[in-house]
Amino acid sequence: MKRLLPVLSLLVSLSAISQITITSADYGSVGDSIVTATDNTTTGLSVVPGTPNMWDYSSLAVDNINTLKFEDPANTVSGFAFPLSDLAIQRQSDTLFFRLDANELTIDGISGDAFGLGASLQADFKPNATQISFPSVLGTSFMDTAVFDTIASCDLVNQGNLCDSAHLRRTVTITSVIDDTGTIVTPGGTYHVIRQYYREENHDSLALKFPFVGWQPAIIDSVAIVHNYRWIAIGEDWPVLTAIADAQDGEIIEATFKIDENLIGAVDNENDPECNGDCDGSITVFGLGGVPPYEFNWSNGATSATADDLCAGTYTVTITDDAVGEDILTITLEDPTAISITGAVQGVNTSADGAIEPSVSGGEGDYSYEWSSDSGFTSTSEIITDLEPGVYTLTVTDGNGCTAEESFDVMLTGISQVAEKQVRIYPNPAIDRLTIETDGNVDQLTVYNLLGTPVAQMTNVQVVNHLDVSQLAPGIYTILVNAAGRESYSRVTIER
Repeated sequence: MKRLLPVLSLLVSLSAISQITITSADYGSVGDSIVTATDNTTTGLSVVPGTPNMWDYSSLAVDNINTLKFEDPANTVSGFAFPLSDLAIQRQSDTLFFRLDANELTIDGISGDAFGLGASLQADFKPNATQISFPSVLGTSFMDTAVFDTIASCDLVNQGNLCDSAHLRRTVTITSVIDDTGTIVTPGGTYHVIRQYYREENHDSLALKFPFVGWQPAIIDSVAIVHNYRWIAIGEDWPVLTAIADAQDGEIIEATFKIDENLIGAVDNENDPECNGDCDGSITVFGLGGVPPYEFNWSNGATSATADDLCAGTYTVTITDDAVGEDILTITLEDPTAISITGAVQGVNTSADGAIEPSVSGGEGDYSYEWSSDSGFTSTSEIITDLEPGVYTLTVTDGNGCTAEESFDVMLTGISQVAEKQVRIYPNPAIDRLTIETDGNVDQLTVYNLLGTPVAQMTNVQVVNHLDVSQLAPGIYTILVNAAGRESYSRVTIER
């Protein structure tokens, strides 16, 4: 007899699942309140159950929290616009107005930014959009069509300077079927459910009213199809999970689940250290569901919701509720890349013509530069020129206020300048072209960047010649002139 009990238990469980019937009593009423969490970045989750009659979505994360407040429409700001509704659900950015009776739950209208336009509007569905019919069991299906028209400001469609009003019209064709039943596991709990596939085909049109012209069509019958899935359990007041998929029986794009019996920990805020090697990072977490109040125990010894003065590294926090439920979170803080300074130095020939062109990487944001030397030289330019021999120190500050320092030695090279009467190179600075004038024959002229790499060359230079430098990056270049077996140098700057 004992061996038969597990089998009997399984049969009873499957029988209970297959006989789930959802009625209007399983949806909330005025005075109820539900907390939901949304995972906006689901990956690798399908609406198809991993095993028959079992959906495991316990890996869903918490990207944001929403509280659904079930209100009397008369007590809401926009209730006057929906006099036939008998239930309003207030969310963060909008309010949904419903009609709930023994036969169906329908949406009467929406007030707020329900369509992601960045501003509030009122959309009255005529006829109403059916959400679910009662009673609903496996196989229950229906089709419906709902329409809303509304006049809104042209600012909603970024045409505020051109038109007077915008006319938005949406026709929604709905196909619904209760297509599966089983057990679902979410971070909020485990439930026996029926699943509703709810397909919306939205046809949108937009017309704009222009001065002296009148109404003109802007969008004609733009079509978007949304694949909604809802897992509904007896007595839970709202679907325990609502998901948008990329196709029927496809991958989940976004999922919203009910916070219920299970304790869920989530990260509210995390701040990496501002500078490489600093210990000024922080992490704030919070608890949802379970039985408040919550206790927090961090791997670094902190005991509040926020852990401060953190270096880069991995931290764990155990959140415990009053019923000894717990959730463990692991969070990693990372150091920003350290600021690195390198650079190219041009030495001094016979006058103050040294230069330094630094190359900076790492850190965060834009850089600021501060140069100094023992001789009293200062500058806030990135590239410094016309330098005497000496040691020049550069301090770089990034967008976080982090700093790094590097010194450069400008040395006297002792190489003579090009004689003015032999070769004249102009303009300096140049933009796209250099002119080279000679009093005699120049065997070869080579242009080097500050790293010593040749980037341009001319041979047999006579009288007047032009060198195209339009392809060279802005910066400082050295020109080596070979004439009659003698080498001499000159410096030019390319600007844009």
